Amino acid sequence: MAPRLSFPALLCRLLAFALLALAACAQVIPSSRGPSSNGFQLLFNDTFSGPLNTNNWKVVTGDGSALNAKGFHDGEKQVYTTTNAITTSSVLSLRATKSPSGGIYSGRVHSKRFWMPRTENGQYNIIRFETRFRVTAGNGLRARIFLLPAAGADYGCVGCGAYGSWPASGEVDLLDVSNNMADVKGGAAFGGVKPNNRYIGATWHYDGQVKDPNAWHTLLVEWEPTKMTWYLDGQPRYQLVSGKGTGAGWFTAAKNSGPNAPFDRLFYIGFALSAGGLTAGNHNLQQLRTSVGAGKTFQIDYVNVWGRKVPGGKPLAKPTVAAGVVKPAAVTLPVFNAKDWTLAWSDEFNGNGVVSKNWDAQLGDGAKPENWGTGPGWGNKEEQFYVDDKKNLDVVKHKFDTVRGDPKAPANDGFLKITAFNDGGVIKSARVRSVLSSASWQPTAANPVVRISARINLPAGKGLWGMMWMLPSGAACSATTSGCGRYGGWPASGEVDIVSSINDMMTVQGNQHYGGQFPTDVHVESNVQNPTGKSFANEWHTFSLEWSLDGTMVWKLDDDTANGSIYFYAQSGDGSPLGWYTRGTGKEILAGDAPFSGQGFHLLFNLAVGGVHSGVDRATCLATLKTEQYMMVDWVRVYTKKA
Repeated sequence: MAPRLSFPALLCRLLAFALLALAACAQVIPSSRGPSSNGFQLLFNDTFSGPLNTNNWKVVTGDGSALNAKGFHDGEKQVYTTTNAITTSSVLSLRATKSPSGGIYSGRVHSKRFWMPRTENGQYNIIRFETRFRVTAGNGLRARIFLLPAAGADYGCVGCGAYGSWPASGEVDLLDVSNNMADVKGGAAFGGVKPNNRYIGATWHYDGQVKDPNAWHTLLVEWEPTKMTWYLDGQPRYQLVSGKGTGAGWFTAAKNSGPNAPFDRLFYIGFALSAGGLTAGNHNLQQLRTSVGAGKTFQIDYVNVWGRKVPGGKPLAKPTVAAGVVKPAAVTLPVFNAKDWTLAWSDEFNGNGVVSKNWDAQLGDGAKPENWGTGPGWGNKEEQFYVDDKKNLDVVKHKFDTVRGDPKAPANDGFLKITAFNDGGVIKSARVRSVLSSASWQPTAANPVVRISARINLPAGKGLWGMMWMLPSGAACSATTSGCGRYGGWPASGEVDIVSSINDMMTVQGNQHYGGQFPTDVHVESNVQNPTGKSFANEWHTFSLEWSLDGTMVWKLDDDTANGSIYFYAQSGDGSPLGWYTRGTGKEILAGDAPFSGQGFHLLFNLAVGGVHSGVDRATCLATLKTEQYMMVDWVRVYTKKA
């Protein structure tokens, strides 16, 4: 029997409990069907308790052709119908089913009300979107909650608006989940008319979806004039801050736009359950019909839109751009000047058929404990087997390879050539990493800015995945181990992808991985498309990462030319989930700039084939490798910035 507490002790315990309760309540995000508190007022509400309210919602029909966007900008294969978007049992159900003709029917709706945060006193300075949802898993299915420009809602297009065609006028993905529905994504598209657009967002793994696929989840996104913040089930997950005209945050290429364009106009909220398309893995109709089976649903319990007035708002300049398509402009940077930097390490690959001692080849399929140890496929179900053979890994003079070499290169200049090919049904390729003991980097007090730069030529083909990236090389890693570090197993100790490009190479991405050990991790990404509108494949481009001790990383494309641009900017959140952080091997969030502090990172180059990120099967990979495929690196250089 537990001992009885004295009255003073009981009073102290009750007081302590009350204080803890108050502290917890202070962090609670309003999440209900009724009125809110904390200064938020309910602007819009639908609990779907009866037939779909056509005063609130418009049902989208067709395959996008009537809106000049067949496949809805992603190659989707479904046809939306009115009968696949209905309310039942007080929920909105978007249902994917097989059509009599062999295709896929599904549902998509968007609101007839529009919102945006204002900056003036007396206006709603914060808009909060809240919804409760659940979605059933299925290969090729993709559930989305999004914001699109209201100006384009009835223009006969998808995503067009005052700043031009999609996505120059902006798009916000409040929720984007596909396939197993365990990877939750939020982010925004902006910049210019495709292909001169950008996308930046975060993906976090939600283990609860795997444990209980029928569970309901609450999504909440707060939109302020200069930032957006995502919450899932009350937990902060991601924050995107305006960059005021730079590639580091949102911007538009339209002339005379406001400082927070394109997200300074009215947007509507939409819900959709799509099938197929590039994002979901580009499955064919037969695969999708099997996946849909008797039907899959995306259900929404309720939708609330809140507004809050914050005293002291200052008006911004009003945008003056008229509706219609605008011509995008490139985002430029000052040309890189080597005089401002000290060359700390480099490999020009000018040897004669021998990879220098700067590199170790990593071998196998990733299954052994000395590398990933997660089973074949390097953690991504990739198809290739890495070997250290001259046919897969070689240094070649430009002048001796007139097809893949650069005809403008100096006479004795060489490049690293990684080759992927089919060897009797075994897909072989190569992966190298810089020697940990002599080639690991991080910013320090003596050298507060480090620049890692390389000139690369990527291949194109379904299933190909070329990368230049970094992993920790701390004491916890042996000479043959990947993905570990000071803060624990992958990616609790961090990963930085300087270049990541898949399939057609129309875009290249920068990525950060951190947070905790899989599956409690998060990754943040941003992409850039080739300013020429073509694939990056078979072109030489310079990709650079500048990593500063102040807790920032900046990814740059071709900044050694006048047409350079930033394609990603990341900043530490000082231990907050809204910036980079790690839980290490425990549950407590570690403050500071962890995991990108207190340990060096080494560099890797590889050409992978297949896997979950490429979205193609082994047969497709083998078809791509009917001819050899190549990834080339002309040089790699590491600089420290002069004071």
